[in-house]
Amino acid sequence: MDREIQIGRRSAMRNDKEVGQLKKLSYFSKVMFTSMLSMVIGLGTFTAAMPAYASGTTYYVNNQSGSNCSDAGPGTSTSAPWCTFNQINTKTFGAGDKILLARGATWNQEMDIAGSGTSVSYAEIGAYGTGNRPKIIRNGATFDKGIKIVNPSYWKISSIEVGNAGVGIYVIFNTKAHDSLSFNDIYVHDMRGVWAAQTVAYPSNGNHAASTDDPTAASDRIFMSSGILFTTSGFAFTSSEYAVRNVSITNVEGTHNVDSLSVDSYNGYNSSDGGDGNNLFQNFVMSNLYFHDDDGHAGTAYQNAGLGCSDSLRLSGVSNSIVMNSVLQNVAACHTSAGTAAIFLGRASNIKLINNIITDTADTGSYDQTAVDHEYLTNNIQFIGNYIGRNAGPGIEYLNINSGMGVADHATNEVASGNTFEGNGLHSLSGSPQVGAGSIFQHGSTAVTTGSMTNNFYNEGSLPFLSGDNTSQISNLNNVNANKGLYHAMNDFSNSQVANAWTYQYKPNGGSWTNLPYYDGTARSWYQDASNHSNQMVAISEMHPGNCVSCDAGRAWTAPSAGTISIRGHILKSDIGGGDGVVARITKNGARIWPSSADQTIAYNDQSGVDTNLDTISVAAGDIIRFEVGNNGDNTYDSTSWAPAIAYTSGSGGSGSGNIAPSATVSVSSQFSAAYAGAKAIDGIIGQADVGEWASNGQTTPWIQLNWSSAQTLNTVKLYDRPNLTDTITAGTLTFSDNSSVSVGALPNNGGALVVTFPNKTVTWMKFTVTSGAGSNVGLSEIEAYGTTVLANAGFESPSTSTYLYGPMTNGWTFDSLTAIQHSGSAFGATAPEGVQCALIQYGGQISQSVNFSTAGSYSLSFQAAKRTNFGGQQSFDVYVDSTKVGSYTPTSGTFASFTTSAFTVTTGAHTIKFIGTTTGDNTAFIDDVKLIMN
Repeated sequence: MDREIQIGRRSAMRNDKEVGQLKKLSYFSKVMFTSMLSMVIGLGTFTAAMPAYASGTTYYVNNQSGSNCSDAGPGTSTSAPWCTFNQINTKTFGAGDKILLARGATWNQEMDIAGSGTSVSYAEIGAYGTGNRPKIIRNGATFDKGIKIVNPSYWKISSIEVGNAGVGIYVIFNTKAHDSLSFNDIYVHDMRGVWAAQTVAYPSNGNHAASTDDPTAASDRIFMSSGILFTTSGFAFTSSEYAVRNVSITNVEGTHNVDSLSVDSYNGYNSSDGGDGNNLFQNFVMSNLYFHDDDGHAGTAYQNAGLGCSDSLRLSGVSNSIVMNSVLQNVAACHTSAGTAAIFLGRASNIKLINNIITDTADTGSYDQTAVDHEYLTNNIQFIGNYIGRNAGPGIEYLNINSGMGVADHATNEVASGNTFEGNGLHSLSGSPQVGAGSIFQHGSTAVTTGSMTNNFYNEGSLPFLSGDNTSQISNLNNVNANKGLYHAMNDFSNSQVANAWTYQYKPNGGSWTNLPYYDGTARSWYQDASNHSNQMVAISEMHPGNCVSCDAGRAWTAPSAGTISIRGHILKSDIGGGDGVVARITKNGARIWPSSADQTIAYNDQSGVDTNLDTISVAAGDIIRFEVGNNGDNTYDSTSWAPAIAYTSGSGGSGSGNIAPSATVSVSSQFSAAYAGAKAIDGIIGQADVGEWASNGQTTPWIQLNWSSAQTLNTVKLYDRPNLTDTITAGTLTFSDNSSVSVGALPNNGGALVVTFPNKTVTWMKFTVTSGAGSNVGLSEIEAYGTTVLANAGFESPSTSTYLYGPMTNGWTFDSLTAIQHSGSAFGATAPEGVQCALIQYGGQISQSVNFSTAGSYSLSFQAAKRTNFGGQQSFDVYVDSTKVGSYTPTSGTFASFTTSAFTVTTGAHTIKFIGTTTGDNTAFIDDVKLIMN
């Protein structure tokens, strides 16, 4: 039996910045059980017959007050459910049987499941009623379990929360050849107690010999505590046999676990006929996982016992499987003597990881600290279209350091294509082999790693894309250093339109592209229809078209500056339950640039997909690159995975015109060396560790001053912290030559800018002084200064009137005959919140202003609005910038309220802002105090 687990692994540096936390994700997904599922994955094919339910018995369990529960009855009605799992634990379930737990209820009891469904009639564990998922919350004992299920086939488990146990959902096989399981909408948390088969009662202290295993962990075949665990009892098997195949795991959130998902038969073992043993678990589809902050053994007792947080997703003995549309952030988040990784791979073959985001693997003083660890015996592991960033160790590592596993160690036919690597390798552990490694690292000499690394983006500062002990058999082709500006759809995804240069759009039937109006923070998705989520949708990694001709969904990127770009991406179907597939294209300003002649068809069951890579695309500021998905006849099962990336290969990459900082002369309190001179803070290079940074010489409160040869008008400053994990700015002050000052808060620690706005100042110098910082070489990656555009007559105080005055007229704004200015106290009854006048709009009236933007970039409009209360009903209006609608509003109160539009991106030059009425009745809305905000 193999007992190797990452021994001799490596390192990284201390993480002194807090890592931002993503909101809880719930993804757009359809899991259909009424059709045949056919999935082509690499060299293997996934075929799962999903059930058309036959008759079976439905059992209800509800221990809440007023439920009238009793374990003495049959439990087959909601009016007389069972109270506990006692009856469940004595039964053997079969075809069509269902166990439904009441939403809002909580149990502290293990549920033991025996029996299986059939290929045409699955058995099921689910929920009924309304409210929160039913919960199984245990006592926190090392070997507590939530659900134990033995030798299952044809089961569906959904809509449940399991917490505070050693294992949440424990799936064990002591016989072979099981088939077709589904896990969906599950939340697992606080699973801890077992690490490498050791526990607090049987501490490891770095010793991984079988003689030190906890005997219960050994008998239960639990190598790592996990939210969901697949394991086997240790039966002998050949390379043509398997424990289970055709497993779907979707919409699972895991946090504060040792592992959130572990497919690992007690650290894996080789087959009896000399194979690798990667065939025990076959054809797993893992989609829309959200694993974050997995730190299950961070506690003092666990650390003192030598237990740790090795990984979050553990795949051992797995073949012909896929991980897609998933987020892993800040996992493997405690010290582990053997090393840490977000994803662990051992005895793994023909695995695809497509369109995922893996970030912030923490610096815990451990070895490795990598996003993905190929620990031993891996073959044809394909990484395509992922974002891998801000990991303390290298993005991906290939290890050839293990022996004694029954077969020779190897990492063969490995593929990394179309990925984005950014800000990895921020470690400094003395003596670690990974010091100096960036995106991809190879270590060890027990075998030679073979494979291809092509068409990737990387932005690792001074660190290399590929390094290691022996990379001679790894091809390294067309990998682009994206240090001039980098945009990735998943990493940049936002609840604000135009943030990070991306917008989320749809095309109505017969209409033009329009921003999606509804954002759901729980689903983290933009929708065309607030109630019908199966219509047009754009989510963090997926899109879904509408059901009419040309009712496409699109993810659009607006070029912030001129230059040459490259595009990377990979498109494939997320939902392959049926339908007729989708069509896709990439356009520039509406003209097709991919494919060259006709739409690309993605078949309904295509989970291999197509690369969408382009190079040498010229863009001007304001050009729109749109990634478009349409139906291929109807839109059933049309959820499609596509998470593109864009990198400037020439040009400023988005620093934007209007930044006058580069025209200044810089002076600083100190600088570490010429490589970290003050002038580096105005060189346009942002977010690269040790490149283009100003670093002070041993100061926590340094200063930097910009001096201009002539007077400059400013009202916006952008400050970017140094992109390392030790030198941070938590407060400061901007002072100006006019003797004014502005207080500054903490700078973001995720590479973004702190945008500081203030009323116009005409100055000849500006100084930023750090008043609170941490680290020995506090400084800045970049400082930018802007004089942004100001609206004319923003408070509608001109022309002056004592009553009201209708258009047509022009006074900065252009009013038509259905719009007017009114004075506080007029017959309209409104009191202006700013000054003494406000605008009013009726019917389809329009107020507009042409604005000459001196600075390209992302903006929003804020304003105050109210309704008329002494006559008429509610007046609705839309706000446009040029032809783009940035918001729709219907004031419902006579008291003025503040509103802010969606963000929008403009080029330098003239753009028109419009308020347009959308109501046919004689109603009135008031508008005042319109402001332009630079984002």
